[in-house]
Amino acid sequence: MRYLTVFLLCFFFPPLGGFASVRAFDFLEATHLVDLRQGSSLSARVSGLQKYSYESAYGLTLPVGRWYATHWVDVQVSFLTQINRDLGVIWGVSTGEKGEKYAIAPSFKLGLLYGIRSWGKGRLTIKAYHVFSGALREKTCSADYGEIAGVREVNCRLAASPMAPEETLRFNFNEKPEDRNFISIEYRKEF
Repeated sequence: MRYLTVFLLCFFFPPLGGFASVRAFDFLEATHLVDLRQGSSLSARVSGLQKYSYESAYGLTLPVGRWYATHWVDVQVSFLTQINRDLGVIWGVSTGEKGEKYAIAPSFKLGLLYGIRSWGKGRLTIKAYHVFSGALREKTCSADYGEIAGVREVNCRLAASPMAPEETLRFNFNEKPEDRNFISIEYRKEF
């Protein structure tokens, strides 16, 4: 707790600590943008559903596009903060995304990049990271099956299918990001 207090004093009151501005400058100098993108595999999966429709019990074709439309597509940004010549910290965030019948949670990425110089002019690089959160969850719909089954909770996309309403619920999206765990080992040698 004592170290946290000293850090906060130095950061918020530079005249008292003196080195806070140097620390902040070093951090900014050592941090590099490595990736900036809008959309993800989960975003693409959901946006692909906008063109579908289903047929109601009255024979009307009803589009599902508005359920899977969004005003903000998930944005992901990643940085590399270089600790020393051989070690760096990979970190990043994503904003998440929401539609009427789904949500992609915001996420946080954390990992390491480590390089080993060896074998003459060769370099072995190990990169690994994990993405925390960022899951896609789909909401259910209430469907009226008339006097036979009444109003039931159902997967929105499969409400008009021949499956029983409770069977359709297992097809609701409940997925983590595909790239949530990543590791790569690369060896480069100059000739």
